[in-house]
Amino acid sequence: MNSLTDFVKSKVYVTLTLTSGSVQNIIVLGAVAQQNSYPNTSPVSVFQLLASAGGPTGDADLRHIKLYRGGDISREEEIDLSGIVSPGGRSVRGTPMVNPGDLIYVPKSENFIRQFSPFVYDVLVVLTLFALVK
Repeated sequence: MNSLTDFVKSKVYVTLTLTSGSVQNIIVLGAVAQQNSYPNTSPVSVFQLLASAGGPTGDADLRHIKLYRGGDISREEEIDLSGIVSPGGRSVRGTPMVNPGDLIYVPKSENFIRQFSPFVYDVLVVLTLFALVK
């Protein structure tokens, strides 16, 4: 049976270089251009994360962004970016950092018409039926 010393006659020096720590994903869901899982090794700002996701969609509710630390739904934080991204908004320095393993959910804004559209549709059907019967 051969061993490594049978083939290597000089001293062996091994160098191990760790280029990064554990890579965890930050998950971005909801009203963004590209819902995805983004690998990361260090904290990033919410703005960097939303930019990686292609930005919020037109119907995104920037007042009620949900941040779940470690992906745990019991560790929910709500982020309000509406004043920061609007013209004349406050400073960007106070924006929360998102850590590897976190999950961000950007909800759609509540819309009165969208919320009551099934009801409005039913009313229109009933009114149309009454108009036809008359």
